[in-house]
Amino acid sequence: MNFDPLSQDPPFDREHPPRNLPVQIVSAGALMNGLLLLAQGQGAHPTLIILHGFPGNERNFDLAHHARRAGWHTLIFHYRGAWGSGGVFSYTHVLEDTRAALAFVRARPDVDQTCIALAGHSMGGWAALLTAAADAQIRGTAGFAAWNIGAFVEKLAPEQHEEALRWIANSCAPLRPESPRALFDEAQTHAQAWDLRRLSLGGRSVLLVAGAEDDDTPDVLHHLPLLRAYHDARLTAATLDNADHAFSGQRLELARLLLRWLETLRV
Repeated sequence: MNFDPLSQDPPFDREHPPRNLPVQIVSAGALMNGLLLLAQGQGAHPTLIILHGFPGNERNFDLAHHARRAGWHTLIFHYRGAWGSGGVFSYTHVLEDTRAALAFVRARPDVDQTCIALAGHSMGGWAALLTAAADAQIRGTAGFAAWNIGAFVEKLAPEQHEEALRWIANSCAPLRPESPRALFDEAQTHAQAWDLRRLSLGGRSVLLVAGAEDDDTPDVLHHLPLLRAYHDARLTAATLDNADHAFSGQRLELARLLLRWLETLRV
């Protein structure tokens, strides 16, 4: 690569230019809204799916553009019941919808089927890691401030349940769940199965990035235990100073880490 995708556009390919393709992805009969950022150049491209968090205020389009400049098709979509997509939002549906997005890109002839990666922020990181653990064909998985829903719920004391429920309810403005209580009960029911520490990712390529100033998913619960749990993975990990949950002050450094890691998947 003879240019820096962090700060430069590649030499323009007039015959096969980059473009944005609005898409609707079917998941259990509902239509999910998305945008596929197609990289320039002829032939099949490696493809990255970026999964947003709960509720998804940070959707990481900057990372998508960086990845596209580096030659990756990149898909960002909204789960069922989120941000105008059809259907009902639930954590179970997030996992199902991620699999539907994978099926969507796998059906495209312009996607390099040997090089599909997942990256997710917060809840999206949780979904990416759970999905990858069950799908050996995923080339690599990245979690940015990954929210370990299972560990979070298991750690809650009974007197903290109402506070957690209020937090869920306050986050649901752009979402259409059955109810905030249903989301909380769902997380409790699946707490053990949804604990990221229990996943088997031996030999798999994993990138985990935490923010030192993240008060939403503190590393002592959501990041450091995963470094121990994934000791047999091909793990790249970093904690960024001056970074909150959305990496607001470290977006370029986050992108730099992502691009370096993506390059390793193409070898």
